[in-house]
Amino acid sequence: MELADRVAILNQGRIEQVGKPEVIYADPASAFIAAFIGQPLAVTVNVECGVARVGHQVIGRGLDFGDGPAQLFATADNVRIVQAPAGDLIGRIVAFAGGSGGRRAEILVDGSTASIEVQVPAGEHLRIGDRAGVAVVQPKFFRLEAPPEIAHTYDI
Repeated sequence: MELADRVAILNQGRIEQVGKPEVIYADPASAFIAAFIGQPLAVTVNVECGVARVGHQVIGRGLDFGDGPAQLFATADNVRIVQAPAGDLIGRIVAFAGGSGGRRAEILVDGSTASIEVQVPAGEHLRIGDRAGVAVVQPKFFRLEAPPEIAHTYDI
């Protein structure tokens, strides 16, 4: 996607979205596309009367599809760790992972079995067991009919 000025993403032989790579990344048309392009935040939520919850925590309002499970996606640019009790989701840090991309914290969301992996800003001193919040800007919600299939591509 880095070399193209326009791409088409197919799912089982059907075109799901065509556009500029940066537009598809920022505004995926389906859960399949969000998973395919690797959006770092993907959490199953429950929607009731237009309100999305992870456990007992409200993460979205005004959703215009029926009640039931849905999937929340957000780009890395739109997810950040904040000091609890601030944030859209609150939980406890259960693990850290690291690599060339920096340090990431895994946060188990209060009242649910969902965990979220979030980039830790340089210089932030967090420990396993600390309470943390996750701020999510511009989340995308998709009705969850079935688990999204994820295809992988490889450079040869």
